[in-house]
Amino acid sequence: MKKDQRNIISCCIVCLGGLSHGSMLSWPAETLQQLQAPNSVIGFVDNSLLSWIASINFLGCMLGSLLSSVLTKVIKESILITAAALVTGISWIMVGLSTSVAMLCISRLMLGCGNAILMSIIPPYITQTAPKQYSGLLSSMYALSLGFGLIYSVVAGRFISWTLLSFIASSPAMLLAVLAPFLSYPQEDDIVERLI
Repeated sequence: MKKDQRNIISCCIVCLGGLSHGSMLSWPAETLQQLQAPNSVIGFVDNSLLSWIASINFLGCMLGSLLSSVLTKVIKESILITAAALVTGISWIMVGLSTSVAMLCISRLMLGCGNAILMSIIPPYITQTAPKQYSGLLSSMYALSLGFGLIYSVVAGRFISWTLLSFIASSPAMLLAVLAPFLSYPQEDDIVERLI
C-alpha cells in the first residue's frame, strides 16, 4: 500500500474518536428521562443528581486536557492514542453497566477524560499525517465524525435504552484502541529514519 493511502486510512480511523466524543456530549439529551423513570436500574434520581450525571463529563474533559499537555511530551503518540481510546471504550462500558449514581458519575468523569485526551491528540495527528493535497478534507473529518456522534446519540437514544446506547457508543473507541498500533505515525517514522 502506498504511503499516502496508508496515511489517508489512518486519518479516517482516528476520527472514530470523534464519534465517541459526540456521543458523550449528547448522551444526556435522551437518557436523562430514562434515568428518572421509576424502574431505573440506578434507583431514585432527583434533579440535582441528574445535573451531576449530565455535566460531570466536562470536569473529566478539563482533567483530560491538563493530562494530555503533560502526557504528549513523555509518551509516544501511538501509545497515547491506544491508551486514551481504551480508557474511553472501557468508560462507555462502565456507563452501560452502572447500577448507582456514583458509578455512573465516575464512569462519565473517566469518559470525559479519555475523550479530551483523544481530542487533543487527533487533530494534530491528522495535520501531521494527512497528505498535503487532502489535508483540508481530512482535517474536517474529525469535526464531521463528532457531529455524527452527536446525531447518533440523540436519534438512537429515542428508541433504545441508555445502557444499550452506551454499549454501542463504546464500539468506535474500542475499535480505535485495537487499530491504533497499526496506524501510520509519520513523526515517529521520521525519528526512526534519522536514527538509521
